[in-house]
Amino acid sequence: MEKDFEAGKIDKKRVALVSEYNGLSISLVEKLLANFFRVTVFCVKRELWFNNAPYLKNSRFLSFDYLEKRDEVFDYSIFVSAFFDNLYQEKEKDVILKEDLRIKSLLSSIKVKEKRFFLLPYFVFDSLGKSLTRVYEQNIKQGSSFENLVIYLGNLIGPRIILNKRDELLMILKSLVESKTLEIPIAPSCEVRPSRAGSVSRKIVSLLSSNDLNYFRIVVSGRPMALKEWIGEVQNEFQNFEYSFSSKGLKKVNGVFDKEILIDETVDFKFLKQTINWFKNNKDIFYLEELYLSGDSSVYLKNQVLDKKKDVVSLKIFKNFRPRKFLDFHFPILNFGKIRTFFSQRKTRLGEKIKEILSEKIENRALSKLKLPDKAPLFKKKEFNLSFMQKYIIFSLSAILTLLLVPTISLFLSMASVYFGQRLLKNGSFSYAKYAFSFERKLADFSLSQFYFYSDTPFIGRLFVVPAKLANISSQTSEIALLAIDGTQKTLSLVEKSFNGQEIPLNSYSQDLTLTFDSIYQKASFLEAQLRDIKDSWPFTYLSPYIDKIDLPHRREEIQAAKVAFSLIGKVLGEDREKIYLLLLQNNMELRPTGGFIGSFAIVGFNKGAMTKFEVYDVYDADGQLKGYVEPPWQLKEYLNQPAWYLRDSNWDPDFSKSAQRAEWFLDKSMNIQVDGVVAIDLNFARDLVGAFESVYVADFDKRIDPKNFYEVVQYEAEKNFFPGSKQKGNFLLALSRTIFNDFKSADKRQMVQILETSYQNLNKRHIQVFLHEARLQEKIDNLGWGGAIREPVCSLENCLSDWASLIEANLGVNKANYFIDRDLKLNVDVNQETIKRSLEISFTNKAQTFMGDKGKYKAYVRLLLPIGVEVNKVALGDQNNLDTVDFKEEFVGGRKEVGFLLELGPLESKKVVFEWSGGKAVDLSKNGEYRFYLRKQAGIDSFSFSFEVNFPSNFVVGTDRLFHLTKRGSFTYNVQNLSEDFVSRFYW
Repeated sequence: MEKDFEAGKIDKKRVALVSEYNGLSISLVEKLLANFFRVTVFCVKRELWFNNAPYLKNSRFLSFDYLEKRDEVFDYSIFVSAFFDNLYQEKEKDVILKEDLRIKSLLSSIKVKEKRFFLLPYFVFDSLGKSLTRVYEQNIKQGSSFENLVIYLGNLIGPRIILNKRDELLMILKSLVESKTLEIPIAPSCEVRPSRAGSVSRKIVSLLSSNDLNYFRIVVSGRPMALKEWIGEVQNEFQNFEYSFSSKGLKKVNGVFDKEILIDETVDFKFLKQTINWFKNNKDIFYLEELYLSGDSSVYLKNQVLDKKKDVVSLKIFKNFRPRKFLDFHFPILNFGKIRTFFSQRKTRLGEKIKEILSEKIENRALSKLKLPDKAPLFKKKEFNLSFMQKYIIFSLSAILTLLLVPTISLFLSMASVYFGQRLLKNGSFSYAKYAFSFERKLADFSLSQFYFYSDTPFIGRLFVVPAKLANISSQTSEIALLAIDGTQKTLSLVEKSFNGQEIPLNSYSQDLTLTFDSIYQKASFLEAQLRDIKDSWPFTYLSPYIDKIDLPHRREEIQAAKVAFSLIGKVLGEDREKIYLLLLQNNMELRPTGGFIGSFAIVGFNKGAMTKFEVYDVYDADGQLKGYVEPPWQLKEYLNQPAWYLRDSNWDPDFSKSAQRAEWFLDKSMNIQVDGVVAIDLNFARDLVGAFESVYVADFDKRIDPKNFYEVVQYEAEKNFFPGSKQKGNFLLALSRTIFNDFKSADKRQMVQILETSYQNLNKRHIQVFLHEARLQEKIDNLGWGGAIREPVCSLENCLSDWASLIEANLGVNKANYFIDRDLKLNVDVNQETIKRSLEISFTNKAQTFMGDKGKYKAYVRLLLPIGVEVNKVALGDQNNLDTVDFKEEFVGGRKEVGFLLELGPLESKKVVFEWSGGKAVDLSKNGEYRFYLRKQAGIDSFSFSFEVNFPSNFVVGTDRLFHLTKRGSFTYNVQNLSEDFVSRFYW
């Protein structure tokens, strides 16, 4: 999980963007959000935004609405001309009418405090462009002032720009994409302004905050040049480009401007080639205007028309568009030829049946005239004699039910296949899981094609939209699952070959896995947007708890982490030379600052992906060879009676990156071994590994261990016949680590999948920590939160404070008492205009029995890590009712403040510790601002109960991005029984 604590800048400036979805508008939205504007998009075809840019749904700074009279006021408004939209098959008069209504609605409905921006084309030459130009001149001229700014744009080129015939350069680009001969309707001497769409939108956004805009009309474009010059350059780069100038000789109309702004980035031909390749890869979706799926424009501007007399917007309906399908994909639908053949055959058979029935009736009528004895009737009356209409109705209903039932059954079968597929995947049955998900995809695609076809049915078509969306989600789920299976198989192949000493083409594996998980991430993002779209609609409201359990945002974080990790495997596993690593085995039942007492360690080597060595040592093997004297930290000397410093106590600094380097130094000085990095693991991870195998047998001690008895057995073996300085506590863990490693080499697929899952979870919970020498690799690991470094969060916003704290314990009692210790943390923060006060209350409970004596006594040096600028007011210790202040040691270490004291807790004893501090950087509550608090969990601690309360002034309105309980106005509370990862909160106003 990525833990980047740099706060994003928040700007309260609001922008109203009046535009349908097009290449320019999506680029503008991206740039506005990147510059922290709050954007409201006023459009009709909002589904185009949702389907083609689903990632925008994740931004809480973006919303969509219809143009209508409103009271809210925006800082800026941006109007994007329909000239840049997809207008394929729209009638010109309807486009003109709607554009006139749109711009009038903007001027009358949306209030702005600073400026209105109108983005118009600088060049037009066809009748539609000229008509639009007249509309703009008539409307904008009426309100001409420096509050209205007309920005003429040059010939926009770039991905997502609609390739149409209203722009000569887009005509050329379209011709290059489709490899077709082009007929150009204007003279070669005409001027053009090739402009990068992204650069233009970036410049427009920068103009919002510019104070030098005392103009009415400006032009933003690339360098002007003659069309003939541009075509000549195109021919030099694309020899197969064929064109001719038509005899139409259309005249171009240019805008008149007061100021010209030329953008620095030009449309060079490297960029043009990239753009062409992009269009070739995406032209089957919507980017060529002819292939673009039109949006549902049956209701325009929420049916708005301007009433000039009352200056009120009323309703109007436009029906010139073919209704758009609810999805932007081409799906197979029922073949109409087959349908006609089917009903033709049924009609023929029905006619034959009618003839047969009529002839039978005629025959019965003729025979009924004969007088036969009553006792010997030739014909017996039938009990059921259906009429032709009844039979036709029954047949029609049966056909309809069949057509509806088959795709419905297919949909439910596809959903059932998802369940069985994921069960098979967890069990390591990849081949069967592939069959299940492939079968699911076929069923879902079939259901989707049928429901999609039915959704066009008049009156009842809307009933099939939700089932079609569900079928589409099922189909996408199968795609993601098949990609995940492929990625998992490649990962297991990599691990298996590595541990069996086989050399691996690391670059190939790294690229394949990175691309696979990147594709999974993109598809999962789109799936998440679709799930959010349907979860609040019937009948999915009843399924919302199950949809929430999927937790796709968390799954996407896992996918992103896997993608980053796989991008590192080449360097980590020795693609260029052998890499040697120090693996520290920390016993967190004897808690130390980076996770636990270092009882054993291993030297692990990799070369070209193959594991070349795995040598396990007792820590005393190294400490016994250390020559010379190293001064230990004063706490080790005073409370642990250690006269010198050794590898076993090298992890005194809670910042793992620093302790890891110190452990490397001790290893080098004692055993002359240099390494390329350090990895630390603790007993929580070892227990989870045992769980992956269900149980392991430690032959040297004749013990079988499973997750349930793991800690009891380890505790017993560590304390049995123990005396200070003995190796007993390390020998059992050394034997256990060797056993787990041997089982790891022979693990089956199901076990390997579980090992990968538990490794990821333990990395997030800091039971695994990684330090590498290469700074670039380490930065990526730190960004994932796997490095164990203490990274003080920072704010880039001026009126912002990123507050933090971290509680660190070090067991100095020479025992394994941490197995019996429970913690309950309560953090309280009071934020006001003058200062910020914090209070951390920790309740310690020792569950060890009294008969254990000193083995159950918890003797720990407790430190609270804080920002340097704060002032510690009090440290108190006592029972639940009586607290006494205690003397504490205050130190400045590595850019942070440390406040510590010695805590002693006997068996079955409970004590409360309270830290109070205040000050530091203040925040101004009268301005827009932000307050964050980050609690860093100590490595080696599994979980603890945590309560967090933040109090603001009672009349203060505050927003937050976490699920807090609002106990009273201005007070927020968060409670969790088992906090196992770092805690991050954010408040803004």
